[in-house]
Amino acid sequence: MSPSSRVSVLTYRARQPSEEDVARWATKYTSEQYRWNVGFAVSTPSASVAWHQQTTAIRNRGGGFDLYRAQFESYLAQRDCCGILAGTDTRDGSNAAAQAIWDERNGFARDSLLRGLLAKDAKRVCKMLNGHDMWVAFEKDKTKRAFASVIRLRKELYTTIFRVSGDMDKYLEKLEDLHRQLASMNAIITDGEMANIILQGVETTHRSVVRLFNSPNMMGAGKLEPDLDVVLNTLRGEAERD
Repeated sequence: MSPSSRVSVLTYRARQPSEEDVARWATKYTSEQYRWNVGFAVSTPSASVAWHQQTTAIRNRGGGFDLYRAQFESYLAQRDCCGILAGTDTRDGSNAAAQAIWDERNGFARDSLLRGLLAKDAKRVCKMLNGHDMWVAFEKDKTKRAFASVIRLRKELYTTIFRVSGDMDKYLEKLEDLHRQLASMNAIITDGEMANIILQGVETTHRSVVRLFNSPNMMGAGKLEPDLDVVLNTLRGEAERD
């Protein structure tokens, strides 16, 4: 379909509009930008660039897939295109005007998804014509890779130990970074478990500290696990004295 013959939707709030509504709302596409009003969607080069910058920032901060998904769904919902992502908004094969509306919405969802993905992920789904199919394929691949990453990170967290000649601050920073990465993948490790992991890693070099936290008085009344902040502060204090 050429740009001059494409249809741009000016207003589209109903999920199942009548043929009269569709005919009234549709106008000839005369611009190289998508033009929808506030009730439907706005997609301009500046908006696309802003979305690309936002998703890049999420990746750089290590926000993880769940944060990207939440913000992507919110981005599409603000433009009434979330049904494309979920697969609930399907193409009406019997109504040309409704088909044009769906094509615009699907094109917007596809473009937004591709702009938000890393190049290696975009290459895997870029040939798919349906935004929902693209999202499902990306989500499955991401979930599979995330599971493998969780296994690797958990193994590294539990097997990292402190060496006699090591730097305590760097050791603790590494464990805290692994903790944050796992949390971003919904592999939650409680503060109590994290405290035990840290103590396990310093067992051969800081036996007095480990014995201290095995004391019922240090644990506190009714507590079964040591306090993470107290463990961190104690080890950093010991390192400063050394």
